[in-house]
Amino acid sequence: MLNKLLEQQIQNYLGETDSLPDAFKTFFKTIGESYDLYDKQKNLLENSVSDCAGELRKLNEKLQHETARLNNAHQELSKFFDQVNEGFFTRDILKDKYIHMSVGCEKIYGYTVKDFYSNNQLWYQVIHPDDKKIIDGESISLNNGIQINSTYRIIHKGGSTRWIEVKAIPVLKNGNLIKVDGVVNDITERKVAEILLMESEVKYRSFYEFNMDGILLSDPGNAILEANPAACKLFNATEQEICALSVSQILNFGGPQLKIMLEERNRTGKFTGELNIVLRDGTPISIDLSSGLFKDANNTERSFIIVKNITERKRAEAMLRESEEKYRMIVETAQEGIWMMDEHYHTIFVNKKMCELSGYTEDEMLGKHITYFLEHEESKLVAPSMKRWRIGISENFDLPIITKSGNHIWTNISTSAILNNEGKFIGELAMVTDINKRKLDEERIKKSEAILDLKNKELKRKNTELEQFAYVASHDLQEPLRTSDSFVKLLQKLYEGRLDERADKYLNFIVDSSQRMQTLVKDLLDYSRIGAMHELAQVDCNKIMKDVIADLDKAITESTAIIIVHDLPVISGYSTEIKQLFQNLLINAIKFRKQGAVPQIEVMAKLTNENWIFSISDNGIGIEKSYNERIFIIFQRLHNRSEYQGSGIGLSHCKKIVELHHGKIWVDSLVGIGSTFYFSIPVFNPLKKIIYQSE
Repeated sequence: MLNKLLEQQIQNYLGETDSLPDAFKTFFKTIGESYDLYDKQKNLLENSVSDCAGELRKLNEKLQHETARLNNAHQELSKFFDQVNEGFFTRDILKDKYIHMSVGCEKIYGYTVKDFYSNNQLWYQVIHPDDKKIIDGESISLNNGIQINSTYRIIHKGGSTRWIEVKAIPVLKNGNLIKVDGVVNDITERKVAEILLMESEVKYRSFYEFNMDGILLSDPGNAILEANPAACKLFNATEQEICALSVSQILNFGGPQLKIMLEERNRTGKFTGELNIVLRDGTPISIDLSSGLFKDANNTERSFIIVKNITERKRAEAMLRESEEKYRMIVETAQEGIWMMDEHYHTIFVNKKMCELSGYTEDEMLGKHITYFLEHEESKLVAPSMKRWRIGISENFDLPIITKSGNHIWTNISTSAILNNEGKFIGELAMVTDINKRKLDEERIKKSEAILDLKNKELKRKNTELEQFAYVASHDLQEPLRTSDSFVKLLQKLYEGRLDERADKYLNFIVDSSQRMQTLVKDLLDYSRIGAMHELAQVDCNKIMKDVIADLDKAITESTAIIIVHDLPVISGYSTEIKQLFQNLLINAIKFRKQGAVPQIEVMAKLTNENWIFSISDNGIGIEKSYNERIFIIFQRLHNRSEYQGSGIGLSHCKKIVELHHGKIWVDSLVGIGSTFYFSIPVFNPLKKIIYQSE
């Protein structure tokens, strides 16, 4: 049977089907049957599709419902992650970047999630420089699949330093690290608390270990648990020995008083008091106790006892009481008046001596103002001092006071402000000394000084006249001597050999005598000029000696003298005279040398008290001890002129120069051994050492 649709189409285009050839009919019949089969299968398929679509629709609706539930759960979880303080992150190790980071990280680091996504190394850059080594060492653990828990510091975006704790869980694939999931938490407050707790513990241990007072910790039964080093020292026992005892045993012979103290502590929670005990070696001591109750970290009741050895304090207090008694005795028997005034300078205390000075009794002086005992002029002078006393300025001055009898006596008053514990001025203490006799003596001394000053001026005038006389006399003597010497030499030149031998000899005597007289007059003139028209200066004795040695080079060379000069100080003196002093002493050492011996001269100085002691030693002929003083007298000679030339005034010059410098000169000598001349000069500079030797 043909399909209706096919049959209708055949009729439309070919006419009725009955008129068609059988072959066409068979063909169309086959087509119609195939179409019907197709139509039937199509209907079956459509029905099946319709059923599947219904199932898919139901499944889609269920899927949409589940998706909505997941979205809601994700939103709730996101809200949770955003609200908690922890930060969550996932880092892709292969791509080296974050693939997830919660908003909590923004709170911890101060940087946004976007900052971390845009800068893959930001997490490492914010780590504190000193803590980066912690992270560097943990990468190995993560690569081995080991979970890590790190604590380190970061630099917050705001600039502050914070502590964080990071828990990181590695994710491996085929044994290789591919990503890390982690949680980060800000533990700054906890870390600060830990640091403070640690510091507190250190402070406590320091207080406990280094406290000067003994500290004992005990349980409720008074068994000792701990003892610090001070307690061990106090009781002369080790901590183990102390902990083997109870409080009552260690505080031996505390007696009933200790029991009362412990009962008070148990009742009120604390007590303080003093106790006399006996140490194990039998030594009695006094201690100051402070004790209290507390609970430890385990809420266990404990007690502490602070023990301080006050034996010395008690002894000091006893001594102070004894001292106060002595003070009262001293005050009453003092040879100085003690005058105490209040802040308005009214008398509040006087001792016996003050009453004797003033002539008043203590009751008569009490309450009276200081100016009551002064004349009007003295009161005006003391008024500025009273203002200075108020600001704590101490003074010492002489002041006449009026006695009860109306007489005036001179006193020396030394004042000192009296201040209270707050440093406020509350009065004045004056120590009063009777200086009436001293004042009278001072007046007499002033008169004597005036007389002495007149005498000094007169003496100075006479010395000046004497110096002028010596200069004029020496100068005037030169002229007739030169004239006499000239004429004698002229006679000697004209008549030598023309007169008899005796006449020539006499002329020679006259010439020699005239020349010696000229030398003596010159030396006398030089002697009178020592110290005149010069000013004191700082004199380097090393330089002076160099100049002297240079000046005496010929004499040193001819005598082959060896001169050793140790470094000499700088002194305050007259340069020309000091040079003359060294020159004269050096010339004498060379002149009075032993025949056949090389002169050896040593110059040195050493510091003794407040003076430099100079010495010039030689190995010359020496001096008889009986002449040690005589050689310094002007024009005194120990040898005749045929042996040693000179006027005998050189050492006199030395003596005058040394005395001009407020020093002394002396000699120590042995005949045939040598001499050492010493002289002292006021000190100035330290020593060094230099050696000069003639070539």
